[in-house]
Amino acid sequence: MNIILQHWNGNMPEWAILAEKTVRLYAKKIGVDYELVKGMPIGAEHGPNSQKLIYLDPKYDQYDQVLMLDMDTIATKIHSNVFDRPEIGVLHDRAMKGTSRTPSAAPLLYKKGAHVFFGNFIKLTCDQRIELRKHVNWKLFASAVVDHYSGDEIILHYLLHKSNILKGKKFTDICMRCDGTSAQDIYFRSFDRWDKKFANQPEDSDSDASIIHFCRSRKAFLPGVVKKMFGNTL
Repeated sequence: MNIILQHWNGNMPEWAILAEKTVRLYAKKIGVDYELVKGMPIGAEHGPNSQKLIYLDPKYDQYDQVLMLDMDTIATKIHSNVFDRPEIGVLHDRAMKGTSRTPSAAPLLYKKGAHVFFGNFIKLTCDQRIELRKHVNWKLFASAVVDHYSGDEIILHYLLHKSNILKGKKFTDICMRCDGTSAQDIYFRSFDRWDKKFANQPEDSDSDASIIHFCRSRKAFLPGVVKKMFGNTL
């Protein structure tokens, strides 16, 4: 069995309410569980975004795969099953090279060149989560993370390189977008761009995408898109 998670703390704006409805419906259509995680289950000291790491909690070990989606993500009426894909998500090429905001979120946790994934879409198997969990140190994370905006990305990055679970994996095995052999030559491939089906922005998604990410200012357009797509059926 698999599950889709989303997280929110506080009162939900209209765009979040609508997004949750679409993803919950999508989960039902593809035959998986859905949970909206609320509040600060990991602890307020870790900031809002790191709460998404709740997917590492042992209570989810009953699930083979757990997918955590950002709240500003919608599912469309095209129900391709994301759990048929083996990838974890989308590698953050700039963060791996040290040129994005993520490395500075916790310099003590960062290893240049090691895997970093965008936090809007993270899908892990039970075995992967168990191995990552062996290296969790919330006391360390509370002191090391100085920018909570990218807290989830930098902590997962640390857990991945400490656990070494991706050793020997090709970028095409774990990433829906990238190819290459290292952070030095990583690039966007021209084939099998599964991010365009499951993890990209509206303007970069395919017309038959199942999951679309309305990050940053795109949230303003989310309600209109959902209402046009679903009408009064949600």
